[in-house]
Amino acid sequence: MSGHHHDHGGTAKTVAFNLAVNLFLTLAKWLAFALTGSPSLFGEAAHSTADSLNPILLWTGHRRGQRPKDGRHPFGHSRETFFWSLVAAQLMLLVGSLLTAYRGIETIVTGAKPDYSPWSLGIMALALLAEGCTLTLAWRKISRERGANLAEKIGGSHDTVLLGVLLENGVDALGVILAFAGFGLFVLTGEPLWDAAFSLLIALTLFVSSVFLINRSRSLLTGEAAPAETVAEIGQALAGRPGIAEVMEITAVLYGSEHVHCRLRLRLNAEWFANRWCSGPASRPYLAGDPVLWTLLAVRLELSEIKAAVRASVPEVRSVEIEYT
Repeated sequence: MSGHHHDHGGTAKTVAFNLAVNLFLTLAKWLAFALTGSPSLFGEAAHSTADSLNPILLWTGHRRGQRPKDGRHPFGHSRETFFWSLVAAQLMLLVGSLLTAYRGIETIVTGAKPDYSPWSLGIMALALLAEGCTLTLAWRKISRERGANLAEKIGGSHDTVLLGVLLENGVDALGVILAFAGFGLFVLTGEPLWDAAFSLLIALTLFVSSVFLINRSRSLLTGEAAPAETVAEIGQALAGRPGIAEVMEITAVLYGSEHVHCRLRLRLNAEWFANRWCSGPASRPYLAGDPVLWTLLAVRLELSEIKAAVRASVPEVRSVEIEYT
């Protein structure tokens, strides 16, 4: 049986909780920026604004990806999830990274000093606590993904909605720590360059994580192969079937975070079909008198059973195509 089954409800709850937290934090961070004029706090406020739009885009992709197949999309709409994840990553790059970098550079050029407000430090401490909660929730779900270590779990995850939430919250937590450090050092030293320098670090962090997500979505959109474990499970589902003489090729491609399309090249066991025919009418209750029609129908039924066996053993395989000789 498949080692991982995707939880639609869990992903939906993670995204919904993430959105609620981000909307609250966006308002809080803009308040902190309004009280201080700090470029690092501006960076975090701009970052949170992008993050508030992100879950909406990711949720749009999650919902649209669930739509059933139709005439124009014979394999369904699952890949649309990857498209919206790409849009969300680009938004994070443009709104979060570039605006924050601009504000930091502006402060370095003008030498403008932010105002001190103890409220802003309290808001950032609260933001760090909230980011920690959403990060833990996303981490618990992604830790159930396949992979021997953390890098494999994250790098190989094809749930781009959850991956987006996890990375976004990890970057958020790091961003809040950097903003806290930048503004804290300004308060201690009176030097605004600390604040500006840390806002550039926030921009760099956002840039790196956005590029990673864009690259991940690009790979999935262009038809990335399913994990090797999924291919192995498909092979196990076919093993020992008397109607198959040889499994020549198994191709499995990701069509969505919960949809794998599988293409099989099989050599059928002609001897097995011949023996069933020769063993008498009792073993061939349908079209018992016509060997050609019986063989055609027997092959069709066997292929249908093979498809059913693969889908039952590996639930993420939604569509199976068989080429046989």
